[in-house]
Amino acid sequence: MLIENTKEKEKYFELIKQCFLFQYVDEETIIKILSDERLKYAVFEKNNCIYSYKSFEKSLGIILKGKISVNKYKENGEVLINYLKVGNAFGGAAVFSKSERYIAELRAETKCVILFVSDEVLKDMFRISEKTMLNYMTYLSDSLVFLNKRLDIFSAGNAEERIKEYIRINAAPNGEGIYELTIQSYSRLAEYLSIGRASLYRILDDFKAQGLIDKSGKKIYIKGELK
Repeated sequence: MLIENTKEKEKYFELIKQCFLFQYVDEETIIKILSDERLKYAVFEKNNCIYSYKSFEKSLGIILKGKISVNKYKENGEVLINYLKVGNAFGGAAVFSKSERYIAELRAETKCVILFVSDEVLKDMFRISEKTMLNYMTYLSDSLVFLNKRLDIFSAGNAEERIKEYIRINAAPNGEGIYELTIQSYSRLAEYLSIGRASLYRILDDFKAQGLIDKSGKKIYIKGELK
């Protein structure tokens, strides 16, 4: 369902201004860009498919409300790639691609409002503001870094090696110089790594017994060989 009411669209303007596209762009230019009637504001209900492998738009999608899951399908079932939340974007690499197939399936985990910025709108935006083009290039570069991290994790080998690589990549030093990682949800992490939750708990307990990590609730502290 598309949002047609202008006032309803304007409710999201302050959030859109904070989007990566408009970083360091002046207010007047942003308002001019947002006045483009070709911008599409779409509403998706929970569990709606937003993009599929064969059905997607040549547009950059910006999440204005809700949460989206990015999934790939393998012979042994669905694999969670990532969760996207308000302010995140998707579809950037496909906007100017000639491919007729999208790289994953995007599903609404909650009710969502998405701003779709088409390839033609983006081209005009880049002509109006060079900064938006540079911001877009930065976004694409960051997306490649994320994908490379995923490849590092899944090329690491078995479940134990994938967990080790995930911890190495995502842990960061705290104020005491100790590398730590906060796990938002062990269930989601298990899904992300394509392993069972029980296996994840068992392997983390094994790592702790081996002196590789310390674990307290949702905090993991790196020790030993994992550094």
